[in-house]
Amino acid sequence: METPESAPKTASVVIAVGNFLQWTAGFLANLLPGYPVEGLNQTPIASTDTDYASNKLINYDTINKDIDRFTMPVTNGTASAAVLGAKYNVFTDSYGLDVSAYSTLTFNTLAVSTFAAGHTITGTTSSATATISYIGPNNTLVVVPVSGTLIAGETITDGTSSATAKISTYVAGGTQFQVTQAANSLGYLQVKVVQTA
Repeated sequence: METPESAPKTASVVIAVGNFLQWTAGFLANLLPGYPVEGLNQTPIASTDTDYASNKLINYDTINKDIDRFTMPVTNGTASAAVLGAKYNVFTDSYGLDVSAYSTLTFNTLAVSTFAAGHTITGTTSSATATISYIGPNNTLVVVPVSGTLIAGETITDGTSSATAKISTYVAGGTQFQVTQAANSLGYLQVKVVQTA
């Protein structure tokens, strides 16, 4: 890890020591699926802190992409030998790894409406369907495949909102962490960060 740094935190957000961080509107916040990883929090922030609602400086360790290794618990899904080498995202707890069956896609300019978590999208070429799990930055969707496989280049349509967009990239799995060592006896995986800010 790099030398510890300090930066302002997002106001009124609990951030535990050891949580991964991202930039949000110029402030550090808990890492969400699909966002670039900025660092690892070293300053506990609790809702009972007197400066909880402020943008005070917090200490964090920056990350060397593809070099630093971390041991992470599996918070969603099951660790198995099959996860070795695969890429996944952080779970919504900003601490553990989500190794459930999902894919990450990016899309071009959105037309008609907006996508929303819980909606089903369908590929016009493949007829594949997937449920939107999470909407990330820069036109990124984390989806759970339902049937078939979506393909890059095809148009997707949201069955609820009628939003449409063309898929730019489609990746089975995530984009933030790659598993470098199989689970230990406690079910923790060793990972490296592959998507940084």
